[in-house]
Amino acid sequence: MNEYDRDLLMLLGSVGNRISAIVAGLFDDSLTCDQQIDFANQLIQVAEGFRNRVHRTPLVIEGDIVP
Repeated sequence: MNEYDRDLLMLLGSVGNRISAIVAGLFDDSLTCDQQIDFANQLIQVAEGFRNRVHRTPLVIEGDIVP
């Protein structure tokens, strides 16, 4: 796995960790405009990261599968 793929996975993890807080903030209308824009920018980075991977080999994550 190269550095670019590692960065993309880290970004995905960060977005994943924020989703529940963002959804809760949307439901109770407590998100500031800056928070909404920051999250939107993270989503754009994820989308661009995947678009840049389209013509490369698949991302392989090695590990053991535990039943």
